Amino acid sequence: MFSFALIQAIGLAAIAASRDATETSPTAAPRRQDEERLLNELLARDREYASKLRTALESRELLATTLRETLDLESEARDDVDLGFGARLSQARGRAGTGSLHVRIVVADDGPCDWVVEAQVAFGSGMVVEGVHARDAFKDTVRAIFSTPVDERESGFAFDWRDDVRRNALMDRLRDALEGPTVVEPSDASNGLRQAVQLLSSPLRADASVFGVECGFVSTKLAERQAIEEIVAAGRWDLVRGILRSLNPEGRTYAAQALIESDQASPADSRAIRRLCSSDLPIRICGGGCVIERSTMANVLFPSGAPRAR
Repeated sequence: MFSFALIQAIGLAAIAASRDATETSPTAAPRRQDEERLLNELLARDREYASKLRTALESRELLATTLRETLDLESEARDDVDLGFGARLSQARGRAGTGSLHVRIVVADDGPCDWVVEAQVAFGSGMVVEGVHARDAFKDTVRAIFSTPVDERESGFAFDWRDDVRRNALMDRLRDALEGPTVVEPSDASNGLRQAVQLLSSPLRADASVFGVECGFVSTKLAERQAIEEIVAAGRWDLVRGILRSLNPEGRTYAAQALIESDQASPADSRAIRRLCSSDLPIRICGGGCVIERSTMANVLFPSGAPRAR
């Protein structure tokens, strides 16, 4: 990947250097042909890369190592997040022609295997060739490859992928351990409540989730805090219980706190909270200001000493 990045940089530098020539010079037409040829070559690499990505995601029994090797992705192991229950959030990046790839992967560790349970793929282009943004050509190239519905962004696309069989197995593990229903899609809820549940329960954003009330230089209320308050205000304790049994550690902490402080915890909820508090799984907290620290659910909910799981 480094060698291609170097070739790409040299090609772009050559284009930038040629811009000093005027469009009326004798070399203008050949230069434009060279630029068009370079762009087409880069888009061809985009097309090949997107095809590899589609083939990988269409397969079942997908291993994280296979996905990284197939797409020549660079892992960002320092950013891995332990989700508990044998799952973790991993991230990786890669580059094609004009495009770049950022993948968030929920991995279920099963002995030597690291199965991909779900993934969020962001595939975009920010390249400019002779004053023309390549992203439109890039979008046309990638759109022709994927039949999967995508969330179109300014620079490209994003879409989610899921292995339902492995995800269901992982959620069954949580259901057995925490004695209750895992989070479900609240089809009967408002769009705002659905977004709130997604914010608090999604493992794909666990690296950005923060527990607290306010955070930042001007002490802005955290989006997660607003989300749990909205769900509680709606009286949707079924959704709170689902979040307690989700794969988002900070979301689980918000749900546990809401159940405890509102005296809504059932015996099964209380046992689940004790089980979660017996773990040293780290969560990200903000007590105000701009400092994000690490703590545990037990230290946050029971600073004087958490009850242990029985």
